[in-house]
Amino acid sequence: MFCTSFQRRVFMGVIGGLSLASGGAVLAGDGCYPLESVGSFDLPSFTRGIYVQGTIVYAAASNSGLQILDASDPASVQLLGSYIADFGMRGITVQGTIAYIANNETGLLMIDVSDPSAPVELGSLATGNPVSGVDVVGSVAYVTDGVKLSCIDVSDPATPVLLGSYTTLGDAYSLMVVGSSAYIADWQFGLQIVDVSDPSSPSLIGAYDTPGRSREVWVQGSIAYVADYGTLQIIDVGNAADPQSLGSLSTPGNVYDISVVGTKAYISDESQGFVVADVSDPTAPIVLGTHITPGDCRGVQVVGSIAYLADGTSGVQLIDVADHCSPACQADLNSDGTLNFFDISAFLSAFSASDSLADFTNDGVLNFFDVSAFLDAFRAGCS
Repeated sequence: MFCTSFQRRVFMGVIGGLSLASGGAVLAGDGCYPLESVGSFDLPSFTRGIYVQGTIVYAAASNSGLQILDASDPASVQLLGSYIADFGMRGITVQGTIAYIANNETGLLMIDVSDPSAPVELGSLATGNPVSGVDVVGSVAYVTDGVKLSCIDVSDPATPVLLGSYTTLGDAYSLMVVGSSAYIADWQFGLQIVDVSDPSSPSLIGAYDTPGRSREVWVQGSIAYVADYGTLQIIDVGNAADPQSLGSLSTPGNVYDISVVGTKAYISDESQGFVVADVSDPTAPIVLGTHITPGDCRGVQVVGSIAYLADGTSGVQLIDVADHCSPACQADLNSDGTLNFFDISAFLSAFSASDSLADFTNDGVLNFFDVSAFLDAFRAGCS
C-alpha cells in the first residue's frame, strides 16, 4: 500500500471526523501506522515513568523502584538490574551515567547507572513535598513537587544544593527545560513559563491557562504541547510573555504524557492506551492511529521506530510506530523533498538553540550522537 502524506491526511481527517461524531472513539492505526506491539516486560509494581537511552530502558516502577531493561531485542526484553526505593518513583531522566528520579518521599534521587546490573544511590534532596517531575540541564536539576519549581545544583550528586525556587499558582506537576526557560505543567493553572537563567532567582515570564488539568509538557521550537488530561493543547510560545493557543486534539482517553518527534505527537492516553497524531499543522492536528495497551498508559518516549510506554500495571510496552507508507527522509528538515545546504543549516540552528528537532537519537540530549545520526540520515538520502 502507498499513500501520499496529503492523501493520508485527508483520509484520516475524514475518519477522525466520523469517529468523533460517533461518540469520540478513534479507529486503530491505518495501513500506514498499524501500531503493532513488538515487545513487553512486566514489572513488579505500577510503572509511571520511562526514559530510554540507546537500547537501555529505565523504568520508574512505583514501589519497586528503578528497573533497568535491555531492549536491544524488542521481542525479548531482559532485566539488567534494579534499585529498590522505599517510596513511589514517578518521573525519570538520565544524563550520562546518572539517573535522576522524582520520588514521592525522598524528593530528587540520584542513582549511578554506569553498571546497569548494579545501580548505586549517589545522593538525594528532599524539597518538602512529593516530587513528580524532573529535568536536568548541565549541572542543574529542575524539579516540580506539586507546589513549586526547585533549582538544584547537582555538580556533586553526593551533596546536592538547593539554589532557588519559584512557587507556582497551581500544583506544579512536571516540566521541560529548554534554554533558559522552564515550561511547567501546572495542573489547574495550565502552562507556566519561568525564566531560570539565574537558578538562584527564577521568575515568571508568562502563562497560558489551559481548559483542563496540565500534567506534562513537551516543547519543540516555538510550540509547547501540553498533555491537559483530556486533550492535547498546542500553544505558540514564540512570545513567552504572551503564549497563544494554536489548536487542540481530543483523544479517546485522558492525555497523560506527550512526546513529539518531527511532525508526530506520541501520546500516552491512560486507560485508552497509546495515540499517534499528526501535528504538522498545529491548528488542525489529526489522529493517525491508536493502540489499546493492556495496562494504564502513563508515560511515553520514542526512539527510532519504537515507542516505549510506561503502562501502569502492565510494565513496559514496545510499539512499532514506523510509517509504513512514506519513504523515510528524516534529514529533510525543511520538508521540501530535497536534501541540501538548507537542511544542514536547519539542523545546526536547531542544535545551537537546544531545539528537540535536532535530537536525532530521541534521547532528550543533544550531543555528538545526534550529529552522527543526522549525517547518516543525510547520506542515506530520500528514497
